[in-house]
Amino acid sequence: MSLQPDFFFSSVEDITLDFLNSHHIRFLILDADATLIQSHDNKILPERIALVEAFRSAGIRVIVGSNGKTTRIETAFGKHRIEAYGYSLKPLPFRLLKHLKGYRKKEVLLVGDQFFTDILCAKLLGVRSAMVEPYGTDEGFLIGFRRALEKIIVKRK
Repeated sequence: MSLQPDFFFSSVEDITLDFLNSHHIRFLILDADATLIQSHDNKILPERIALVEAFRSAGIRVIVGSNGKTTRIETAFGKHRIEAYGYSLKPLPFRLLKHLKGYRKKEVLLVGDQFFTDILCAKLLGVRSAMVEPYGTDEGFLIGFRRALEKIIVKRK
């Protein structure tokens, strides 16, 4: 098993229905902070709401799995009727595992901006992964340290 992300995108907007259909993706798990919304924010851009709605209209299940506080994540996405879960404990797979019922692992794609949480979680779940460039500005020493390590580990295609 390779620890490398299966796919790379500049942003979530670069993930198209054609791409998902051609890779037989039926279930999309999206990270929140620095993937869909700016870190520690609770506002999602209208074009990202439209993207999620387009995926759902095409029959693709979409959820947000975030390590952020549950109340903030529910506030950010709930008002747009986007199924979202905070405090997911990524990279540990246990909180997201229950959502995979009814899907083959090759039908699931986890999308996020961090190797040490999102991509490792996808690998532990046994599903495909896509890494996006971080959206917005990151905060703190720990994030900067992890991003520096990611550059050493992750081989961008």
